Amino acid sequence: MAETIVLRASLPAAELAARFLDAIARGADVDLVVEGRRTRLLPRVARHIAEGGRAGAAVLALTPLFPKVVAILLQCRRLGRTCTVRRVAGAREVVVEIRGARS
Repeated sequence: MAETIVLRASLPAAELAARFLDAIARGADVDLVVEGRRTRLLPRVARHIAEGGRAGAAVLALTPLFPKVVAILLQCRRLGRTCTVRRVAGAREVVVEIRGARS
């Protein structure tokens, strides 16, 4: 069973990026917790990034809402990781599950 690291998007950008890359280098799975009122938009943003092309380019207009999260989602796509975005019922929170390829 793979190790799962939980990160909060509220961390400073440099620290979040460093912890994310450290977890990926160790081969761990990552759960990224994103809080805030606008998190309801995040599932749609993640879907457009996964699609790529024009839909992915259009999502860059929403980057100011979630700059750190969008950067991590784009990095996941480059690294071949899968991302699943789940809304947490009764909370203003979204969990982005980042998983490695399973053989």
